Amino acid sequence: MTRLIIILFCGFIFPQVQIDIDNIKSIEFNDGGFIFRPSFSPNGEYLAVEEWGGGSIDRVDLKTWIIDLNNINNKIQVKKSLESKKSLHCNGLQWSIADPDYAYIKAILNRRTRFYKLNYRNLLDKQENYLIEWTDKIFGIGTKGNEIHSYALTEYEGEDIILFCYRDKIEEKDQYGILSYGTTRDIVLQGLESPYVQMEINSVDDGFLSLIRTDSENNPEIIIMEDPVDDTESRIFISPYKEDEKYIVYEKKLNINTSDQLFLSYLAKRNEDKKNKVTNLYIVEDPFNNTTSKKVVESVHLVDNDTEQLLNYNHQWHPEYNIIFYIKRLQENDHFVLYAYHVDENREIVVNTKIEGIQHVAISADGKKIALCGIVSGTLWVGDLVIR
Repeated sequence: MTRLIIILFCGFIFPQVQIDIDNIKSIEFNDGGFIFRPSFSPNGEYLAVEEWGGGSIDRVDLKTWIIDLNNINNKIQVKKSLESKKSLHCNGLQWSIADPDYAYIKAILNRRTRFYKLNYRNLLDKQENYLIEWTDKIFGIGTKGNEIHSYALTEYEGEDIILFCYRDKIEEKDQYGILSYGTTRDIVLQGLESPYVQMEINSVDDGFLSLIRTDSENNPEIIIMEDPVDDTESRIFISPYKEDEKYIVYEKKLNINTSDQLFLSYLAKRNEDKKNKVTNLYIVEDPFNNTTSKKVVESVHLVDNDTEQLLNYNHQWHPEYNIIFYIKRLQENDHFVLYAYHVDENREIVVNTKIEGIQHVAISADGKKIALCGIVSGTLWVGDLVIR
């Protein structure tokens, strides 16, 4: 009895975090494709998702949709023009930091990789001239057939700064560069040994850049840059793929708010388990001074489909709390359920929602909204994220 009273007393003083999703809305897509890679605009009023119709990810049935969350019936597909009857094979949308009317997006058009600045408000309002081509700004004038591996956005003095990595087919090199103010293009690392993929800036506080590349034996390793603009040579390498521990990294992230602590999280699994669709979640605390990781969660569902395109949306940090959201595959009944890992409390939390059969998760910049894609084709949910 005394022990029970102590447990209840401690629970009253230190109540455990509870996470709910309220006001869940379902957004349906009638084309029959699968919905992936949800992404909120910075103000949380718009949502971008990608629809993949099946077959190979490189086929021309990869679409990007913009949804007005104040009117979820107002959603529109990104095309070359409003009159176009063909889909624009596009993906990798990232929202502008400096200009709330714009986003950036990659596309394949006439068998060439393109890069566009997109006025998504004009698109939703069905106004013309919503796409501005920036292909030459990234690849340079006169190049042909280059391929962009990845890009990331940061902001300086009210302007977007684009960090990018691409394959220069003329030089036969992977190049890393910076586009500033939409005019100045600098290649700062020439002839990379391998491309940078899953390039991401945590964009709050210090804005560290994290990315993945493959080493000389084609094994993935994580790179963190403290100053990706002015000091690209200052890099930290973390490679879970070692001689005695052969783990493959599929996805990495830094916590968004780094005011107090910096954490690196990543999804990985053993090389011999690479065909399994579940991974483990690992945490590295203070990665600029420590490369030792610990496994904190098992059975995290992974959507990869043998391509980098579908990665980077399988686990997400909350923008305020040290909480990581992910889809857990419950082996006993093969359900796919939303979970969260509280880093400070070192425990898993079942998120209170009746939704099952989900994959890919996004959280708005203010932490108040969450989007979940369904395993069943054409399904998407958006709700209010409540942490008590």
